[in-house]
Amino acid sequence: MADSWLIVQADFPNIAPKNIIRDFVKPIIDKYENRLTTFHFFFEPYLLLRIKSEKDFISQDIKPHIVQKLSDLTAANTSMYIDDNYTEQPDYGDGWEVAQKMFEYGSRSAILRAESEVGNVCLGPQFNEGKFMHLLLNQWGYSIDREAHLHLNVVGERLGILYSRSRIDFLKTKLPEIFQKLQTTIFPKIDELVRKELV
Repeated sequence: MADSWLIVQADFPNIAPKNIIRDFVKPIIDKYENRLTTFHFFFEPYLLLRIKSEKDFISQDIKPHIVQKLSDLTAANTSMYIDDNYTEQPDYGDGWEVAQKMFEYGSRSAILRAESEVGNVCLGPQFNEGKFMHLLLNQWGYSIDREAHLHLNVVGERLGILYSRSRIDFLKTKLPEIFQKLQTTIFPKIDELVRKELV
């Protein structure tokens, strides 16, 4: 039988994301690891967990187990459904399969990070989000200078999402102006500050 996606959304009041990862996500992944095609999760800020596996296995095994886990952790605003047609192919084009792998490995790295905080695994100093962001941009051919410019734009875009209250269409019209001001007024100040400290 073909694979389907189980899509779970849930709030966990008063539980920190790292504890949600350790106490909810990791045990599910560990239990079903050998039967999963892929999985990933994000905080939206609620937990959004997607698991891809064989449809009957999802409905008969994984879903009932997750229902119990959600109850045990007194999750709120829960939603769970099986979607045979979930895809983000239009957004990622021919890169959709690679994107799914990146989502999964990002999720696996978050699990390791959460586990390391309680001493269950030992991660080296290079296992951190800044290093991974740098390595991806390096692989894409970014120079150090171009990478710094991108990070400043990302700061503007993230704050734009916050202050526009996620009105994405409105934000898209404002971002070019925000980026231009960041690059022409803020970046030179940051550049000069760092240069003075180090040269």
